[in-house]
Amino acid sequence: MEVRATFHTIPPSQPTNMSGSGHQLENSGQQFLDPSDNLTQLVIAKFRSTLFLHTDPATIVLISLYLPIFLVAFLGNLLVLVVILPNRHMRSITNCFIVNLAIADLLVTVVCVPMAIGQSVYRPWIYGQFMCKITGYMQGVSVAASVFTIMMLSVDRYLAIRHPMTFRTYSNGRHALRLVVGVWLLSFAIMLPLIVVLRVDTIALPGADPLHFCKEAWRTPLSRQLYDSFLFIFMFIMPGCFVTISYSRLGCQLWSVSQQAQLYNRDTKVGKQQANHIMASRRQVARMLVFIAVLFAICWMPYHILSLYLDFVELGPNTDLMAVKVLPFTIWLGHSNSALNPILYCFMNNSFRRYTTRMLHCHRRKRRKPPDSPTWSCATPR
Repeated sequence: MEVRATFHTIPPSQPTNMSGSGHQLENSGQQFLDPSDNLTQLVIAKFRSTLFLHTDPATIVLISLYLPIFLVAFLGNLLVLVVILPNRHMRSITNCFIVNLAIADLLVTVVCVPMAIGQSVYRPWIYGQFMCKITGYMQGVSVAASVFTIMMLSVDRYLAIRHPMTFRTYSNGRHALRLVVGVWLLSFAIMLPLIVVLRVDTIALPGADPLHFCKEAWRTPLSRQLYDSFLFIFMFIMPGCFVTISYSRLGCQLWSVSQQAQLYNRDTKVGKQQANHIMASRRQVARMLVFIAVLFAICWMPYHILSLYLDFVELGPNTDLMAVKVLPFTIWLGHSNSALNPILYCFMNNSFRRYTTRMLHCHRRKRRKPPDSPTWSCATPR
């Protein structure tokens, strides 16, 4: 699944094939090849040159696509934290989950994206055993936290609209913090098998430096297939169904005439204006959260499908390797979701856009203020 976003750049079967090729070269070197022979050195040099993909057109395109995604995701999610965290007027339960989603997206950006770029340029692993385990593990944790946070957002809106009395009971900062901690603990727990199976395999070459590959060493192919199937169901199918049902029922409630009529405090123009404003605000938030969930599904679905395909199909010399070539681009599409979320907040959340504009305006005023000018206040708008 997405936990192998970096390591699937070379499909699970390919490191094994490479390992086999490496051991064959080593055995051939012992039996037939002289490491000092020019032909042997030429074969090894040719093999090693295939590991560098920086001149490959597909790799150049992939890196060109990754650079803007990295910049937008890093700066955008950082902006979300800077805007929401210092503003007490924006410290709602929904924004608490938005902050958590931004943190998860930042982890995807700083952990997954650089490793994906590095592996697309040079296939062998040069970062050591610890980084092999921790980067693969943290990739899975960060994406799982995004999935469960999106689920929590749907629960938050569902309770707020359909069960307001229950929502008031649990809508406090302490309860939201518990849910956020629970999201991360669950994410850490379901990815624990990766800590065990991820390891660096070494391939010895005759008369040359050994090569290292970070791969998952499952006891049997069935174990990997079962774990990936579990992740696909638990982190994609079930959350997708849950979010779809929640927002479907929520939409029926928000866009019904009877619900709007219940908000009228009295049959006056003022009462109707207040009710219309409340309904418009609720619809705007619900619309934004639906877009977040839909974008996540669209961005990660191709990788899920292709990843499962590679898990269950034996790759060989006669196998169509188009899936292998397309896989890095499906990984890029999944990573791009971390850049789309802050853009979505800016275009679909009036409060976030207003506070962001205010913050940037204040920053420009501070830079232009003369040293001897009187002090001024940049108060938070209400």
